[in-house]
Amino acid sequence: VENVLTALKKNFGVNPGEYYIHINMPGSTPIDGPSAGVAIAASVYSAITGCVVCPGLAMTGEISINGNVRAVGGVAAKIIAARRAGATTVLVPAENMAEAAIVSEGIRVVGVSHIGEVMRAAFGTERAEKREAVLSAAGEPQMILTSLNSVASHDAKV
Repeated sequence: VENVLTALKKNFGVNPGEYYIHINMPGSTPIDGPSAGVAIAASVYSAITGCVVCPGLAMTGEISINGNVRAVGGVAAKIIAARRAGATTVLVPAENMAEAAIVSEGIRVVGVSHIGEVMRAAFGTERAEKREAVLSAAGEPQMILTSLNSVASHDAKV
């Protein structure tokens, strides 16, 4: 979770210290947590901005503090579970695409390397570039980057 919050701040201008953020993963262990990094990032971004994640999307991957998506274990089982749950698209770390190809029948699998790619897939790419004010937990306006297109050039540099 700390990596996600740092990556959101660095890549999207979201200052997590300005919000009351509570993330509860009942029954998880430290080993389970990293695979949820991309999903946590999309969830936190959605909660702060009010943007809705595209329906039918599943995702897995660890997030570094720079926003890089790292490989995780058990990708084949996660893709099968996503398909059974009704997902039409699943995001996986690009490093895991060889394993993903084995079980990708019946579901679109997209390899991602950076949080910018995750956000564009999660929220769509049709958004106009802008900064948007949202209220922090203290009721103060916070300016955050709501354009997902503006991180495109950053993807290749990180």
